[in-house]
Amino acid sequence: MTPTVPQSPTPSPTPSDTGSPSKPPAKEKPTRSPSPSPSRTGLPTPSLPYGPPLNGAYAQVVNIASGLCLDIRGELEKGTDVVTATCSARATQRWRLDSHRNALQSFADPDLCLDSRGATDDGVGIWECDSLEGDNGENLRFEVDSRGVIRPAIAPGHAVTPDALGSVTFDEVSGRDGQRWRAGAGPVHA
Repeated sequence: MTPTVPQSPTPSPTPSDTGSPSKPPAKEKPTRSPSPSPSRTGLPTPSLPYGPPLNGAYAQVVNIASGLCLDIRGELEKGTDVVTATCSARATQRWRLDSHRNALQSFADPDLCLDSRGATDDGVGIWECDSLEGDNGENLRFEVDSRGVIRPAIAPGHAVTPDALGSVTFDEVSGRDGQRWRAGAGPVHA
């Protein structure tokens, strides 16, 4: 059965003056149709409670502890650093998880993916997604667990972790909120 929605509101009947007392109408409880609440920022609704959105949807990736968003510092070129920054409407703050290739893809340039740079002590950057099929493809692969911890394929015992200066690095998985991320709108500041 498919619910239908009327195209225009149906007017309520108006009471007629008959001069005789009438029985008051039975009180009905108002019903509300479920409707999506408008987003304050116009950003996509997260598809998962934690972690980046899956295939197709791009959204901010917000750190649970700080409320800051994953962002790209500077130019959109391979090798550029990934940082955390105050959430805004910038395209460089939109990502999606390509679950078929286990890669985090940038909205600002879909040819660029999150990059572990092949080591846990070199910080996080971006690199060409085409490299996923090459010799260093593991550098671009990440697993996101149900708590929103983003782990690099090259070192699954580590997690994407922001530091106090806004850089993004890898630390050993600790379970703390600083290593957890969620999809969706962070507090947007123009």
